[in-house]
Amino acid sequence: MSDEREPRKIIPIDEARRASPVPPEFEEPSPEEFAEEPLDFDPPEPPAPTLWDRVGEVHPGFTYFLVLLVLVGFAGQLVTASVPTDRAFGGGSLTGPFVEAGAALRGPFFAGEWWRLLAPLLLHANLLHLGSNLVALVIAGGVVERAYGHSRFLAIFVLAGAVASLATFERQSWGEAGGASTLGSIGASGAIYGIGAAVVAAAIRLRGLLTPWRARALIGATLPLLLSSLAGGFAKPGTDNAAHLGGALAGALLGALLPFHSNLRRVPEGATARTFWGLFALALLSALVASGVLAWMHGAAASA
Repeated sequence: MSDEREPRKIIPIDEARRASPVPPEFEEPSPEEFAEEPLDFDPPEPPAPTLWDRVGEVHPGFTYFLVLLVLVGFAGQLVTASVPTDRAFGGGSLTGPFVEAGAALRGPFFAGEWWRLLAPLLLHANLLHLGSNLVALVIAGGVVERAYGHSRFLAIFVLAGAVASLATFERQSWGEAGGASTLGSIGASGAIYGIGAAVVAAAIRLRGLLTPWRARALIGATLPLLLSSLAGGFAKPGTDNAAHLGGALAGALLGALLPFHSNLRRVPEGATARTFWGLFALALLSALVASGVLAWMHGAAASA
């Protein structure tokens, strides 16, 4: 029996691969065939619609209109100022017949000058006072107008401003009882405090629609700002803290009670409700404009 064995052959790897064909069931598909085959799993579910997706694109038209209205009021102050107008740019206070006829004063209001309830929203002490209020209005107003709709946003602004003036009248009554002199109050800050409080109320009510981080961001950005501004007002002489507090409370209450935009509710808003809120907003806007016009006219008559 021979022990001779056939010598081993060294086969290059490439030849070995060619000599061992891959079974047909394991053949790798070409890129064209792979692209034509559909994926064998369901696509991921789309994310739940956010608050802004539900509402859609809502242009903050009333916010910008209120900004324009306040700017017109400030221009009227500059025209009728009884002091050099450069005081408006240097931190002083603009005074004149327009301001004197429109400022929130308890005595003249209860004597029949009803426009003093809303005219202060259109008057400001100086450019810094004006600018800070308008920036806050643009930032918070867009959120409230989107969440509550145009008409109810305007209602929150005007009604919170009216409550702020009533709080000022009450504060002035305490001063009169103590023998202190009564100074008029001007500025839209009471109404803007109301808008800011409505943002907080909306974020709390919309927890199920807002993502948690957005709800925390709205509350965390707005509430500390409101509280710090209130606290700072008590440390700054001449600040009408009663108006700020009254406006904030009114805005919080209205924000908690007023219905949201139709797209944020299970039952869409009917035509009757839309008509009511539209007419109500028109009446409030007319009262605001009329208050400014009457304050201007009475100021002009007093200075003639």
